[in-house]
Amino acid sequence: MKKLFLGIGCIFLFIASRGQSQENDNQAGRSLSQRAERFAEKMKSELQLSDEQVNKIRQVQLDFWEQKNKILEKYTKEKKEVQSELRLLRQKRRQAFREILTNEQLKKWESLSKARRRSKKANKFSPKTTEEDESDEP
Repeated sequence: MKKLFLGIGCIFLFIASRGQSQENDNQAGRSLSQRAERFAEKMKSELQLSDEQVNKIRQVQLDFWEQKNKILEKYTKEKKEVQSELRLLRQKRRQAFREILTNEQLKKWESLSKARRRSKKANKFSPKTTEEDESDEP
């Protein structure tokens, strides 16, 4: 009887982990253009961008991700080189955004970006102990 329950438990765990793996694969499977489109649409709703600004942001983001992938492929082991190249790439993207966005939009974008970084750091370092903790998040 114990072997039966153990076998059923193993099958259940296998199926559950397989479903999680497929979900992650679907997110990672998005093309760069789909990701850039989603990013631009999110910025459009948050910053009330014009159609022209959305197209420019989409292209900047697409270029950013393509260059980022090239950097990550180029430097497979040299962490310092990757970090410095990515830092330069982010600076270029930030400069491009400054040229596209109005001053008001830029301030709002920077504020939202800082809030997201703080939220990521807080979630990264705060352990969740109960279900109540998880339900408090927005």
